[in-house]
Amino acid sequence: MYYKVQELKNKGMSFSGISKVLGLNKRTVMRYCSMTDEAFEAFIAKTKSRSKLLSAYETFLVKRLQEAPLASAAQAHDWLKEKFPDFPVVTQKTVYNFVMAIRQHYNIPIEKPSREMMMVDELPYGKQAQVDFGVYNMTTEEGKRKKVYFFAIVLSRSRMKYVFFQDKPFTTKATIEAHEKAFAFFNGIPHELVYDQDRVLLVSENNGELILTSEFKTYVLSHKLGLHFCRKSDPQSKGRTENLVGYTKHNFLYGRRYSTLEALQQQAVAWLDRTANINKHSVTNLSPKAEWEKEVSFLRPFISAQVSPAFEQRTVRQDNTICHKSIYYSVPSGTYREGAVVLVDEKDGILSIRPIQGSEVWTHEIPKDKSKKKVLNNNHRRDTTLKIAELKQAAAKLFPDSTEASKFLDLVHKQYPRYVRDQVTGIMKAIELYPPEITGLALAECLNMKQYKLSVFKETLQTINAENAPVPKPLPKVIPILKNKVQEKADIQPAQRSLDVYDSLINKA
Repeated sequence: MYYKVQELKNKGMSFSGISKVLGLNKRTVMRYCSMTDEAFEAFIAKTKSRSKLLSAYETFLVKRLQEAPLASAAQAHDWLKEKFPDFPVVTQKTVYNFVMAIRQHYNIPIEKPSREMMMVDELPYGKQAQVDFGVYNMTTEEGKRKKVYFFAIVLSRSRMKYVFFQDKPFTTKATIEAHEKAFAFFNGIPHELVYDQDRVLLVSENNGELILTSEFKTYVLSHKLGLHFCRKSDPQSKGRTENLVGYTKHNFLYGRRYSTLEALQQQAVAWLDRTANINKHSVTNLSPKAEWEKEVSFLRPFISAQVSPAFEQRTVRQDNTICHKSIYYSVPSGTYREGAVVLVDEKDGILSIRPIQGSEVWTHEIPKDKSKKKVLNNNHRRDTTLKIAELKQAAAKLFPDSTEASKFLDLVHKQYPRYVRDQVTGIMKAIELYPPEITGLALAECLNMKQYKLSVFKETLQTINAENAPVPKPLPKVIPILKNKVQEKADIQPAQRSLDVYDSLINKA
């Protein structure tokens, strides 16, 4: 086995490939590949002379595994600890190796439970297509590893196939693009599409109610697609595409070198035209392309839909921010509501954000400093629900003389065009604190001084309010009436001495 591993390694086969061909664990393959011939011979000699630590428990385990052949090594470990209180402390890997050795020596394979299935009737032409995704590790022309992702679709009746490749995981936008290319390849749209419950297409499942992502839902409505989602972890329910994914891996990708994504897609289309859609199907004994020529007239007409930009969904947080790649970006105030989401797109160092409904786009520069975790735009803190003209009109109505107020606010706008919203909003808040006569006087004073800004208006309000505040009347002097005992103490006079007394004391000293 060691020399077989070395032989396949020298042919350029990957660890995973060797593991599949020889039926070995991938870690065993990696260990054999790293050994020299001398090291392997020493390893074999050591193994032959070494006694197994758990040999005393072999009879017990053989009997139990024959009675319960589906038991795992972890369960066998628990049996040993339960049956033998003095069972030595060993690692799970030691028990696993011992159990696998017993299974091999006594021919006790792990029998996978079988599922009874029934063949179904062939569906009508144009009725259905099945969709799935695959991933495969290729080898580049430089000998490096390259992971590719692919979208596979097959028409259920004719078995006509299409495969679309990417060099990164599929997003909703990329999946829509793959559908468009597949429908163009088939020259029509089937009446129903069958999928796994994939996160690219589904937001969640709520008691059987499947919620589509907003972009895919829009696409489905544009083509009026009929959808059917299989239950989770049930690939047998759509075996045709499961077969296509494996067929693509083993018949097309295996042994093929990766150069570019464009070249791979061209090679895939050529493979479809040369083999996958030409060879007779093992069940129908018919050529998929020949059957497709009959089926194409039953497909719905295909008109390419406008594929939206590559926006991805992000949830809006309560503080009106979103999280993208561990960095928080602000969105305009009022964007948050329960369940609110926005769409984001990253391109040339700029993050673009837009709401699900509407065409407005907000942008942030993506920080090059990875330690920066917050990117905030102060403009997003402002209330943008009102337009500037409407905001100034609402503010003018708060003054006694709305005409003069409009004149003042227009001058503020002219002086501070970029910050007019902040200025007008601040003026509206300041007015709320004073009576109308004070705000009218402050407005007239600002126009007279030709001062058109919030800070001066607020100072003027404070000054005029202070000048016009009524002068408080002095309180009358109140002479308290004392109680008798208190009055007696108040009338006490201190004792007095003549200065002559102190003079006589000094002379004596």
